[in-house]
Amino acid sequence: MESDIRARAPRWALAIAFGCLGGPASAQDTTPPPGEGPAIKVALEAEETFEISAEQRQRLEKYLPNALGRLERRAPVHLVSIGDSVTRYVSHDEHEGDTLLAYEGVFASELAKLFFYTGGIRVIQPLDGQPEKADPAAGPEITLENMGLGGRIALHSLARTTTDAFANKPSLLTIEYGINDVFAQEPLRDYLRAYAESARLARAQGCDPIFLGPTTILGEPDELATMAHTLRYSSALKELAANMGVFYFDLASVTTRAGGAEPSATDAEVIAAYHANLAESYHTHNNGNIDVLHPSQSAQRQLGEAIYKALLAEPEQTYRLGGLVTLDGAGGFKFDFKL
Repeated sequence: MESDIRARAPRWALAIAFGCLGGPASAQDTTPPPGEGPAIKVALEAEETFEISAEQRQRLEKYLPNALGRLERRAPVHLVSIGDSVTRYVSHDEHEGDTLLAYEGVFASELAKLFFYTGGIRVIQPLDGQPEKADPAAGPEITLENMGLGGRIALHSLARTTTDAFANKPSLLTIEYGINDVFAQEPLRDYLRAYAESARLARAQGCDPIFLGPTTILGEPDELATMAHTLRYSSALKELAANMGVFYFDLASVTTRAGGAEPSATDAEVIAAYHANLAESYHTHNNGNIDVLHPSQSAQRQLGEAIYKALLAEPEQTYRLGGLVTLDGAGGFKFDFKL
């Protein structure tokens, strides 16, 4: 059945191995011809299978209703990623714009391994000088198109979803914006409306949308407050995703290293915990300054792996935001929070 994800590795592997050696293709006959050495005995009492669990299947059926059937059949699957410079992959080195190293490349690679796409992934129209494949292996592939551009806000998602995002008939669409929306002070309603409309357009094309909350930013003078700037976008986006039945992952749960701080930690202790791990999460320029906007290659890998794992199982919450909203009676409010 197409709904069963099974690779009966021992049987076909033995058949190939024995055939290549010129021996019998049947795994049951381990008696060699006269003069050809001792028999190779392999136990096949419990035939090995590789399957997703019932819980994993339930999540995939919920969030990837269109792509799942194609993945199971190893039919052509195309993934399009739209977003800002985090999606584009800024690295300040020779790997600048290498989609294979970006979170979406890592995520697609994990999907390819799960569903046994032996050709791995192939990037469509990579940037000049960047590879289209990490491994030249042949076989079914998952193709990937990186449409991320630096400086973009969520409203720019519609510039792609109303024009060329679906030109190659993608099965999956990842949407990632937020850090520039913060700097531009974009209204939250516009941010959410752009995500919702892009998801609607994707579904109309038979494409499964994935919402990604923004990564962490760090700035002066109040570092703790700056870290929280993206939280109102990501928190609202999480609620929107739940209402629309769209898979959501908070990228800040990976890039925010203060998540391990005790609830009783002071502001200074939270910042100290963040700085202690900052170099692991973000790029360091040649002058020693840290780029606090763009995750490093290591962090990009962690992001891609975390998205994949969260798709298969609900992730644990890595930080908590609590607070009190006080209305001022004139249409404004004050928000006291603790991260």
